[in-house]
Amino acid sequence: MAVATTPGKVTRVTLEVKSGTPVYAVEISGVDTSVTTVSVDATSAKVIGSSVEFGAKKPAEPVPSGPPAPGRRGRGREEDDD
Repeated sequence: MAVATTPGKVTRVTLEVKSGTPVYAVEISGVDTSVTTVSVDATSAKVIGSSVEFGAKKPAEPVPSGPPAPGRRGRGREEDDD
């Protein structure tokens, strides 16, 4: 039901109780880096709400290994040649 209202890939489902009603919180990752949380009533399967977060963090870029590129001394503080 949640994916029918929000295209993407389901990444997490949790069951919560809100105001005495069991509610599924379904996180869906969109293709545009958005993450939508859809709230679904667990007894009726009706969508009761949703929220969208844009610009979700992408996985960190790997840090290159090996010697620094020519003309660079590394990532630390530059030292004087004096």
